[in-house]
Amino acid sequence: MALSRCQFNPAGIESVRSQLGQGGISDVYQRQLHAAAYAFLSCGFHKDGHHSLNAKQFHDLFKVARANLPTGKEGRDARTAFYNGLLDTIFDLVTAYDRVTGGATLVITFSGAQAPGAQPVPSHVKTQVYFNPGLLEEMPDMGPALARMNQIFAEEIALRIIPRWERAFKSAGYSYDFCTTAVLPIVAHPLVPAPVRPNCARYHFHGHPPEEFQAILEAEGGLEAEQPLGDVRNLNQLEMLRRRVRELEEVIHEADIDHTRSRIKELENVIEQKDLAVKQLEEEVRQLHSSAAMAAHSPRRIISLRLSRKAGPPSSIATAVPSITMAMSGKGSGAHTPPSSPSLSSISSVSSIPALMSSGYDPPCLNPSSRTSML
Repeated sequence: MALSRCQFNPAGIESVRSQLGQGGISDVYQRQLHAAAYAFLSCGFHKDGHHSLNAKQFHDLFKVARANLPTGKEGRDARTAFYNGLLDTIFDLVTAYDRVTGGATLVITFSGAQAPGAQPVPSHVKTQVYFNPGLLEEMPDMGPALARMNQIFAEEIALRIIPRWERAFKSAGYSYDFCTTAVLPIVAHPLVPAPVRPNCARYHFHGHPPEEFQAILEAEGGLEAEQPLGDVRNLNQLEMLRRRVRELEEVIHEADIDHTRSRIKELENVIEQKDLAVKQLEEEVRQLHSSAAMAAHSPRRIISLRLSRKAGPPSSIATAVPSITMAMSGKGSGAHTPPSSPSLSSISSVSSIPALMSSGYDPPCLNPSSRTSML
């Protein structure tokens, strides 16, 4: 069959595998070619946009996967082998993803079909679960967390898928061909089961009666007995505290004490140097303030005189001009009076200068040099 005509069913997988294994390599790499065939035919499914379903119908691939298969036990065995091969491929890929990223992946899947005689109760819901067993060995307290998530999945998702699956199965024209319809008993299942095979990351989980699940967690999961039954908020807080304690323990374990102390010493030296620099700057600022204060108290005298020329002196001061001239030139009718004992006339004449200047009078008898010396 041409590759373009191969469909996603046992016949299509076998056809792709045989064509990929041409040249005599199929006998050596049979499992790898089988996984390659699943990947080849399912490539792009998760982003093809064909996810919408009618209320009572399966996806078209449900019928495609069953096409051309025998009926009865032979057909069931063929479908089971096909489903298991697909799950093996999925779990191989998520295992590879965890290994290359260093993270953790949880896969919980439920086919929708129940065993003959099973009832729609959590205890009869069997899920296929992938989780890294190495992480469970390293951190056993993850086991109860997985059990809680599986319990939520069983109660709130799987139990709602069961009636939908049965309606769609009947709507597609199929009928149950089970040999017995005897009701299965409710049996106790381990909280965290062992892998389906040694050194395997695949588990078969079962749900538990909702009213008993908390007691099972306390008995097998190591939770404190005083926790209120069904108090999910308290359980979440307890789990958060435990996770925080583990994180702090890892930080303390991985901490380099000597390096930390050395780093603290370096930071203290840097702070000390900065303190010295701040003190020096404060001293410079203080000195600048002191200099500014001294400059503010120094005496300064600013004298500004403005002289303007007028047409003539006022009549009230015209008679004072000769005496002013004599006082400025040092000449007069009498002898020159020494500076230590000035005469009353010269003092009177000189004291009248500011009044003359303020009145705007410019004496014509004063030459520029004598006027400048007077000012």
